[in-house]
Amino acid sequence: MGKTRTPILRVSITELLASILGESYAPREIVEENRLIHHRLGLDEAQEYSIVLGGLEGYDGWRQIDGKPLLPQAFKPICLTFKPDAVRDNMVYELKVLRRYSDRDRLILHGFLQLQLELYALGLDHGKLIVYKLDSGEVEEIDVDVDPSIALEIIALYLDMLTARRRLIERLINESKIVKL
Repeated sequence: MGKTRTPILRVSITELLASILGESYAPREIVEENRLIHHRLGLDEAQEYSIVLGGLEGYDGWRQIDGKPLLPQAFKPICLTFKPDAVRDNMVYELKVLRRYSDRDRLILHGFLQLQLELYALGLDHGKLIVYKLDSGEVEEIDVDVDPSIALEIIALYLDMLTARRRLIERLINESKIVKL
């Protein structure tokens, strides 16, 4: 008997957040400088995670088990891939480098949402967002507690965006009469 393959939507947390918050371009020199700062601060672990969330049933809205909200059951399970800067003592650490021209609020929002998704996927309760101020060398630490509803809303928004994009593309193809389906 043959194996049945269930399609899984695979997305990195970086790609997911870029879709929602918009792309942010960093030149190669900045990426390399960030890598060196992560290394210097000991936040450069190489562990990559791939966590499958959601079930195989059709979408039926929010679900709760033991009073905890779970991922809305998507048409396909979603596999989140990510590489936290560090996971130690049941905590996730994310480092963001703040430059003088950086939008501080956007940087912290991105780090906060990234941490929420990582904490939820790993089933951990606490994380730390570390903001390294490049100009002064100052380090700011922000404690973050997991809020599953935030991670679930982000994932649901991403899935809704994909659905809307698919519908738009189908409509444009049908109306253009360029492609015969």
